[in-house]
Amino acid sequence: SSWWLKSWSSLARTALRSMVCRRCRKLFACDDDEASDCDDDGSSSSEESVMPADAEAVVRADWWQEREFDSVFFAPGMFISGSKRDMSNLLNSAPPMTKSMRAIATELPDASPLDKEPIWEKELPGLTVDAIVSRLLADPFLFERQFKEDLNAFAITPSSWQEGTRIPGTQLRGCKFQMPVPADVPSAIKRIAAIPEFAEVRALFRMRCGDDRVDIVEQTITAGVPLSDSFRVQATHSFTQGASAVVYRKWVDVVWVKQQRLLRSYIAQQAEDGARKGADVMERILLDECRC
Repeated sequence: SSWWLKSWSSLARTALRSMVCRRCRKLFACDDDEASDCDDDGSSSSEESVMPADAEAVVRADWWQEREFDSVFFAPGMFISGSKRDMSNLLNSAPPMTKSMRAIATELPDASPLDKEPIWEKELPGLTVDAIVSRLLADPFLFERQFKEDLNAFAITPSSWQEGTRIPGTQLRGCKFQMPVPADVPSAIKRIAAIPEFAEVRALFRMRCGDDRVDIVEQTITAGVPLSDSFRVQATHSFTQGASAVVYRKWVDVVWVKQQRLLRSYIAQQAEDGARKGADVMERILLDECRC
């Protein structure tokens, strides 16, 4: 989920050089430390590469319009499996979306285990898949507690589960919330951009239930802080029934909206560390609420 906000100071110090153009001193995300994406007159040659200068402008930016997000947040038809096929013919019924948001919506995969080693795997004794599914379908939403305990989230507003009509057999749900931005943001970052006290977060979920398993893919979108429009964090949760326990596996991936070559490895590692911590919190919650 929004792991990186909790370690904002470290990320901000690492990112500072890549966020400031040496010629125009404008806040943006450079792909090349030796080159600038800005013209000599201080204007950007690439609209995609320039970030708004303050937090309020970030929230107002097209990619974060509520109507655009909600067309993804509440519309089952905005998701397919991982294929890169053209989805333009399927988006006509939804409000117009930005290029970045459309790419995220069409790439969100089906909920299924990934063909690679999980970053987390553990047996949860005394649990059953049926009990976990029942809790996931109930209110309050199970992930609300995780967001509160892991991220100090508040003002949580979940949607209801909806049928994933374009991927039969799946259900969709969303969740909006706020979380505090750490207070120890470097002063250099504060001088360049207005850092809000709280970050706005949206989380999207797709769930597929089987006879002896349940799989969930989760993707989070954050607004209001530098670099937050460059990537999304996608986690896959898989719960499989065993003889006397449920096996919980978790994978995490970074979905890049804007390339950040200088920070790619750092962000990926932080995402993995944050996902492990989140899995530990989820394990504790499941054992507390779903044990038979």
